[in-house]
Amino acid sequence: MYKLNRACMILLIVFVAVSPAASQTPTWQSLDGPYKGTISTMAYSDALNEVWIDVSGRTYRRTVGSSDWRPANTDPSGTVVQGPLAFGPQGVIFAGRHHSADGGGTWQEGNLPDSVVVEMIAYDSVSDVVVIAGDTGAWRSNDGGLSWQLIDLPSFDRLGSPVAGAIYATIERNTKLLVSIDGAQTWTEAVIPVPVNSLTPPLVSGTLMTTAYDPATRQSVLLNSIDDGLSWAIVSSMPSACSGTQLIGTDLQGRVLSRSSSRLLRIDVGGTCEVLLDRSRYTFPGGLTTSIRWDGPTAATVDSEGTIYIVDRWGIVERSNDSGATWTVEPYRNLSGTQYSSLEFLAVDPISGDLLVGTGADGAFIYESGSASWRGLGFRGPGLRGVRLGPAPSEIWIGTLLNGLFRSMDDGESWSFVPNYELHRSSGVMKLYGILPVFSDGAIVVNWRETDLWQTTDGGVTWDALGLPDYPGCETKLIDAVKGPGEAITATLEVENSCSRFEVIRSIDRGATWEVVGEPFQQWLEAVLHDSRGRTWVSVYGLGIFVQEGDTAPWTHTLALIGNESALDLLETPNGDVFAATLTGVRRTTDSGSTWQALDNGLPETCVELLAWDPIRQAILAATCKKGVYRLDWPVGVNTESLPSAAFKIGDLDAFPNPFRSTLTIRPALSVSVIERIEIFDTLGRRVYRSRDSDQPVDATRFAAGVYLIRAYFPGGVATRTVVKIF
Repeated sequence: MYKLNRACMILLIVFVAVSPAASQTPTWQSLDGPYKGTISTMAYSDALNEVWIDVSGRTYRRTVGSSDWRPANTDPSGTVVQGPLAFGPQGVIFAGRHHSADGGGTWQEGNLPDSVVVEMIAYDSVSDVVVIAGDTGAWRSNDGGLSWQLIDLPSFDRLGSPVAGAIYATIERNTKLLVSIDGAQTWTEAVIPVPVNSLTPPLVSGTLMTTAYDPATRQSVLLNSIDDGLSWAIVSSMPSACSGTQLIGTDLQGRVLSRSSSRLLRIDVGGTCEVLLDRSRYTFPGGLTTSIRWDGPTAATVDSEGTIYIVDRWGIVERSNDSGATWTVEPYRNLSGTQYSSLEFLAVDPISGDLLVGTGADGAFIYESGSASWRGLGFRGPGLRGVRLGPAPSEIWIGTLLNGLFRSMDDGESWSFVPNYELHRSSGVMKLYGILPVFSDGAIVVNWRETDLWQTTDGGVTWDALGLPDYPGCETKLIDAVKGPGEAITATLEVENSCSRFEVIRSIDRGATWEVVGEPFQQWLEAVLHDSRGRTWVSVYGLGIFVQEGDTAPWTHTLALIGNESALDLLETPNGDVFAATLTGVRRTTDSGSTWQALDNGLPETCVELLAWDPIRQAILAATCKKGVYRLDWPVGVNTESLPSAAFKIGDLDAFPNPFRSTLTIRPALSVSVIERIEIFDTLGRRVYRSRDSDQPVDATRFAAGVYLIRAYFPGGVATRTVVKIF
């Protein structure tokens, strides 16, 4: 009984612990995420009957007929497989610097110099030679990629797929086509009948085909060859709808797939051009056509069933089973992998500890603390600039730079456009740059940069401007805004015209009144923080961090950074420590900035852009510059202010049997009618179960024996109950 009561206390009682001692050298841990850069290669392997994609850091494969993508690497050694792809017979695969002879079961890396970045790859099965190319030149290997020889030629612009023992490449800004028929040992310049200023290397098809642009006629032309590409003849001029084509794939009938501006085209050997897809603008969830131009697919491939796969420059993969009539987005991003995209925001759910991140190009994702895994939020697209949870359970808000606000009421499964945003961007200059944490009355406040702060209390149906201080004769532009304790908001302004200065302002009544904090600055203000002790912190570009101890006190210079460094973000932990994200790592102060401690152990050598606090796990989260998210365990006590004070209503939740063995039934008590979501946590705070279906008993066979905390989300509140699992 003593052990049981003690375990319950671990879950339900707020505890206080000291910060890790400096001598302990706290270490950051990477949260390996699913967000990536753009896809550099996609290809179909006939030998494996699989479609493969490379996502600038990890390669995935999908068996034809299956709905699941999985990591390409099955090697127990944990080799990271990445880079452009090329396939040979009997499961031979080349992926960037690596080579597999058993269909991806095991991988080997050759002796390419570390400075070589593989951007293109081609494998000729006749000569058993692989050619790679990048900005440092072209290389060939005739022993499966174990050793490499530099090709003494100008850098290749593009590599074409080898055809029957011939390898193709373009040089000199795609104006010359080179052909090798001896395994890339010697190269011959092809004879082209038009004075081209750009051409595409041939692709594998029924007849060798390529496209070129003739500056004399200002038209694209289709060429074919019957002598391994050494000489070419014009088949036809391309119609205007197919001008400027670039070959990006081929289908089962020998027709080539091509892109032209925002269109996907299919061209047969006779020159007939068919438009399969024409999209002028990028489309966000909910059907909103944005102002962002869609540049068309960057790569395409077709599998053995005729399914077409395309990818755009944002890394979004789509497939069509009906020759381009309809398209479905592929959910490959739900997989885990390394991360290369820039991160634009971080937010932590104070109840579950889940981490939400948004990327500059690859969408929004959630890191579920219980399962220690990532999942996509179903929201993809460029220009994400903010995310906030609540006020209702399962409610998420996402803001985009130029295309408005979106809202999900089902934990990111589906999204709706908040249409009233259009009323506030009629001037064409509004840029959404952030969403503040939810206020006590459920209000959502957004920062429309350069204009004002706006709030809504009815889910975006109506909006009210909070108003900013008036500077007669001068124009003001809002830079940043952060929520402080209670109703406080601290913001930074650029005051233009004759005023020409940067100021920090603060409101303790959510924008009803404002006051200027300290003296103005002459340099750009990067970040601002109003902490729980009433101090105001500001990062000034090129100068470092300043702090003001009271309403009338002057600014004190606390951290002078090297060169033009500045803190990109500021964070206060519940015990009052202040952390700064800088261009060289993370810094911490416990004495109002008099001294700063570097906390970089385990971080990659890159800048840190964003910081967030996880109150459940007691950890600091750092978003690095294109190197992903890292976590630093930092036990300082639970931040009780971040938890709803009236959230825990024990009597509203029934769970039986208790103790339980293999199954557990969770139901609302008579006073509550609907459970929206159920989560179960172990004594370490890890979420072990999550479901929106409260009618089904919980399968607890995989739970270890011990004490668990159930958290059930109702409309307007959260109820908890402790249960015990026995053997």
